[in-house]
Amino acid sequence: MDLDVFTPGSLFLPELTDLDGDGDLDLLMSGFIGRRNANGENIQVQSFMYAENIGTPNQTKWLGWYENPYGIIPTENQPQICVAGDLDNDGDIDLLSLKLFDSKSFFGFWKNISSSKNNPKFQAPVFSPFGLPSAGEDETLLPPTLVDIDGDGDLDLFVIQGLIGKGEGIGYYENNLCVSSSVNVNRIICMGDSIKIGDKIFKSTGQFEASLKNVNGCDSIVNLNLTVIPSPAVNMAKSICQGQI
Repeated sequence: MDLDVFTPGSLFLPELTDLDGDGDLDLLMSGFIGRRNANGENIQVQSFMYAENIGTPNQTKWLGWYENPYGIIPTENQPQICVAGDLDNDGDIDLLSLKLFDSKSFFGFWKNISSSKNNPKFQAPVFSPFGLPSAGEDETLLPPTLVDIDGDGDLDLFVIQGLIGKGEGIGYYENNLCVSSSVNVNRIICMGDSIKIGDKIFKSTGQFEASLKNVNGCDSIVNLNLTVIPSPAVNMAKSICQGQI
């Protein structure tokens, strides 16, 4: 992809995400970059490396590498791996990191606070957010995955873990930002009229289901029971004289 190779000793995990909100997938790498210190010794420095995709849907083209972009700056020189997604459902990409510090592992939430979708800006991370677990010295948490597994409009978390209180295996942590909601609506309209719910228009008798986005960007289901009353027809026979109406 015409991207420069990293220096020896580097170790990164890739994350494909539309970080700049322009409709294509960019490449965010989190891990260590190999460097030499003042004494000429090989060391590893915690770093985030970013390559922007400026190509077309059929032909990628990359600008990179940019180190620690958009305010994504490592906290201490400790392993910190990031995955990306719209965690707070505000329309932009946030980051969820997993950091090792003092032999303990913590999740960190990097909120995108930019007012422009195409120019992200991240505030300093908040560690141990949302009630997510941490791992002690004899416990493990491995890089997580974000996915809306239950289809309710928010991102849930999967992580391979070995926790004394929760056991070993794949941990599933459900995001309850989008609590399943539905409402029943009964309507009566006249023939020729219609009712609109979201982007759908209904004008015939029947039972229908439509979805709306609520304030959190979550799906809200509307169950519509619609009755259409035919327009009445009246036959009239009248006689008038010329000049009358």
